[in-house]
Amino acid sequence: AGPFMSNAQALAWLGNATPDLAVLDIMLADGTSLQVARELKSRGVPFAIYSGLPPKADRPPELQDVPWLEKPARRETLA
Repeated sequence: AGPFMSNAQALAWLGNATPDLAVLDIMLADGTSLQVARELKSRGVPFAIYSGLPPKADRPPELQDVPWLEKPARRETLA
């Protein structure tokens, strides 16, 4: 499913479905994807962050143990 350009779109989809896995961009049209990350974690859905921003050591708890891939990344790296 997706891509979802906003938290609102992603959360609306999650209202009726659960993915096997997800790739999130940390910045969406309506803010960070932390709310989506929280929802995925609560359901036990594995996910990775794919972002143009570098990872930070002090990132939020929802993202502490999440793989972080910086854009651009090779297709093989994403897989």
